[in-house]
Amino acid sequence: MKILIVKLHAIGDVVMITPAIRRLKQSFPDSQVDIVIGEWSAQSVQYDPHFKRVITCPDGWFSWKSPWNVVRLAGLLRRLRANCYDAVLVFHHHRAIRQFAAMISAPVTMAYHPVFDDSERFSLWDTERHGVRNATALVNAFCRQMGVDTIPDDDDQQLKAEWVVTEEEIVRAKDILVTVGIDEPPIVIHPGAGGSPRGPADERKWSTTRFAQLIELLRQRGFGTVVIGGMDFETPLAQSIQSQANSPVVSIAGMTNLREMAAVLTQSRLLITNDTGVMHVGGAVGVPLVGIFGPTGYSNKLPLGGSFKAVQSTLPCSPCTYGAFRGCLYDEIECMKEITAQRVLETSLSLL
Repeated sequence: MKILIVKLHAIGDVVMITPAIRRLKQSFPDSQVDIVIGEWSAQSVQYDPHFKRVITCPDGWFSWKSPWNVVRLAGLLRRLRANCYDAVLVFHHHRAIRQFAAMISAPVTMAYHPVFDDSERFSLWDTERHGVRNATALVNAFCRQMGVDTIPDDDDQQLKAEWVVTEEEIVRAKDILVTVGIDEPPIVIHPGAGGSPRGPADERKWSTTRFAQLIELLRQRGFGTVVIGGMDFETPLAQSIQSQANSPVVSIAGMTNLREMAAVLTQSRLLITNDTGVMHVGGAVGVPLVGIFGPTGYSNKLPLGGSFKAVQSTLPCSPCTYGAFRGCLYDEIECMKEITAQRVLETSLSLL
């Protein structure tokens, strides 16, 4: 059986479908599974053994803002149709992506749907359900349609995400840490959020002032080996934390790409991060982590199957999911301001 997975957009969303892909291969061990994925997110599955082929698609092609995108998608559609897939699983409820997948004309096409739960075509995208469980529900629906037994979702360990780290990446990560003077497993601070082709997610960023306060509190408790991580575009955030800290803080922001950052996390004792792709990567490689949540909610995002804890704003309007109405009741994102360094410290100490 040849199965095509369609999953574009954010890295964290891609990481959250990995337990479902693992379940799919367990249910159909002799199947060939390919994936169509956005160029930005392709690094998430670069070494994933579950996929036979990784077919990348520029992230803006489904925006329909350019008539040329229709021509480009028609070319991609011809390539996919030529592969004669037996089934297409669409981990999206975006109408344009669903329609595109339907035109591949596989005998079976299943997708998320924001309203319908149709055993033959759709699996309900439940906003109250964890993203991982939404993904496994889609695979389970496909299994039922194919007459294959499904697996219960009771055990969080079975729903742990995956991210393959190579030996070369681990060697590179160790070299980076040694270069900045880190010779023991550090606590990693990740102050960024967003940075994908869909743009930054500033509303999910805890302030650099609070991160600086947190680092000082950690040092007062004897945890002095702290390093700030981040990609090139997050270097200004790291510099802001360094400038506000009471004593020098090591930063590797800009020294790693995302895959190298994942390898650094395998060598770390704790990750403290906003709700962003790095949080999901950290959960997938198994580092204990603390996720900081304001406008988004931890109940359907915090990684499953490990030592992962959340600090959620206590404001009654949090979580609001923010993007649903493109605004906030306050002049600033008050829910992120309301979270104190002391609260994050206490949660971090429970994992340390």
